[in-house]
Amino acid sequence: MSRSAVAVSQRIEALTEFGEIRDCLDQRWTKILWKVGLLPVPVPNRLDDLPNWLESLEVKAVLLTGGSDVGLDIKTNPHHHQRDLVDTSLLRYASEHRFPVVGVCRGMQFMNRFEGGSLVATDDHVGVDHQISILATGESRIVNSYHRWAIEPNGLASSLEASTVDEHGYIESCSHRTLPWHAVMWHPERDTQLHEEDHLLLSRLCGSASQ
Repeated sequence: MSRSAVAVSQRIEALTEFGEIRDCLDQRWTKILWKVGLLPVPVPNRLDDLPNWLESLEVKAVLLTGGSDVGLDIKTNPHHHQRDLVDTSLLRYASEHRFPVVGVCRGMQFMNRFEGGSLVATDDHVGVDHQISILATGESRIVNSYHRWAIEPNGLASSLEASTVDEHGYIESCSHRTLPWHAVMWHPERDTQLHEEDHLLLSRLCGSASQ
């Protein structure tokens, strides 16, 4: 079976007692992506030439995973800032090559900021399950929630189109109007079983640049 290589972003954790800065990825992502038919390639957060690294590994898609806040100043948190730089490079590369992208939680927030949108703080979306409404059909489903930042309708970038909203009207998922980019605010990898719609979402990463 031929598998498309997908670049998977990682969170950064500082272990001061060991003097180490570590890149981290939930092990569930590797299992899920392999099951979907993809070859996961974790992206280091320290590379001098990320585009050439991606090209050498024949990466054809990008997954922006969750973890840590978006847009923290380098003086506030240099590690989070470093991840912002890497994720920016990943989205620029994906845009230039028209590669598929899926953003999850922080990944959706970052995609929105990258495209010119904004975020607002929220205090009732951490460690809870809640209902979202699918705009195209009017149907609903329950999703998990682990984020402290949300996207209001007027904060969604003009290049993005909302797909679902929650009971407060916050945008819970969206798609790019011209690029094969999709994003969700929940964590598919944290569910006991991958939801059918989330399986379809991740399967979109199997597409090629020509699609």
